[in-house]
Amino acid sequence: MNTPKHFNSSVRQSTLKDVAIAAGVSQSAASVILNGAKSGTRVSDLTRQLVEKAAKELQYRPNSLARSLAVGRTERVSFYSGFHRFNTRNAFYAEILDGVMAALGKVDMNLLMHSAGFETPDLLGIVSNRSSDGLVLHGTHDDPIIPLLTELRVPAVSVCDRISGLHCVVSDDDAGGRILAEKLGEAGHRHVLYRTSYSSFDSADHRLSAFRWSAAARGMRVTEVRHAEYDVCDLTTDELDLIRASRDPVTAIVGWDDQVAQGTCAFLETQGLRVPLDVSVVGYNGLETPIIPKYQLTTIKANWFDVSRIATENLLQLIAGQHVETVTTVPVAFVAGTTLRNLSN
Repeated sequence: MNTPKHFNSSVRQSTLKDVAIAAGVSQSAASVILNGAKSGTRVSDLTRQLVEKAAKELQYRPNSLARSLAVGRTERVSFYSGFHRFNTRNAFYAEILDGVMAALGKVDMNLLMHSAGFETPDLLGIVSNRSSDGLVLHGTHDDPIIPLLTELRVPAVSVCDRISGLHCVVSDDDAGGRILAEKLGEAGHRHVLYRTSYSSFDSADHRLSAFRWSAAARGMRVTEVRHAEYDVCDLTTDELDLIRASRDPVTAIVGWDDQVAQGTCAFLETQGLRVPLDVSVVGYNGLETPIIPKYQLTTIKANWFDVSRIATENLLQLIAGQHVETVTTVPVAFVAGTTLRNLSN
């Protein structure tokens, strides 16, 4: 067997053929070892050692296109945010992206981003041109990409929301909604204003349903309000009247997420209402931000980083042909802030 020869890699980038010549093996054998090519070529441990040594000395870097053709994979995963713009300045989206990147970083894979809405022909291109090996999806059940994923058998995992027909990784929204109702009930609140999601996210619907059921079991009245836009924080005249009512007033407000809850706190202050002395406010998400917010919310911490990390790990298992649970649920935790007043004392 020939010993590896030294090439002047400063002249040009070393090729697979260079490595094969240096190691004294066929190019197909070198490809099997370095690119994972599917071939009938068998390689011995000695051959593998010679090829790996030659590749290291020649500073050989596999060609990504050649590798993808050899193994039938692109070594890329796509993230699809449907018709919702992926805003990395939003703490929720930033945490989701961090989780995806953490999982991909462990296996040295790249990420493609698809955001801000697509027409059906564009969606078909995303799932049919095999520009990536699979899809992490954050969307709703009625997104037109869902039937395309099923029809073309593209590996996909929904993150945060349950979507029929797809593998999903979600936060325990049922527990989160139930815990909020329990804490408000224990604090003596009897009439609560619930400001729910502007859209029919499965996660938001689950936490509302669980809250509603748990509140009813405690004899708590819940007034639900759904606004037409995502970040509506100003209360309407009717909502303010419920707080200022002389009989059965609203004593606590639930924001379907922390952004709405924080904005609600700020708006109440402009109306001369103190949080939590005049009205309590609780949220959902428990996201950490580099800037300390004015209001230390009482909230539910949903571990969105873990949700998206596990979703990406599950996707990688699907791509590899392994079994994955249809729904994986990540636990939540109650965070006691300073915006919930105990009326029982």
